[in-house]
Amino acid sequence: MRKFLHILFALFSAGFFAGVAFAQEAVAQGFDIGSWFVDTAALAGVVVAVVAFLRAHVLKGVEGFGVVLVSLGVGAGLGVAGSFLGYVEGGIVAAVGFGLSAGLLASGGWDAITGALGKRQAAPSLEG
Repeated sequence: MRKFLHILFALFSAGFFAGVAFAQEAVAQGFDIGSWFVDTAALAGVVVAVVAFLRAHVLKGVEGFGVVLVSLGVGAGLGVAGSFLGYVEGGIVAAVGFGLSAGLLASGGWDAITGALGKRQAAPSLEG
């Protein structure tokens, strides 16, 4: 009886896994830059990623208020790029304003998170 259950389980598993593979529809995974310009928070996430990349690889000495300025510049640049690509309506001035608000949200959002966490102290040492 035990061998019969093993065979039945193997047949059921093979049919189940083969059926799952054929039942799924192939969905194309696309990359949509237009989703960056849906709202300010979405563009702010992109600004955070770009500024983090620039600080790690290009602008290694930038700290403090310089990071905020880089964030504002990246946001304004991305806003203008979105205007040229047709994702931001209202012209260059609106695009720069949109990008600056995203850059301000990106740098201010990080400051709010670190401010809410407070200054971290060193872990107490276990040595006597």
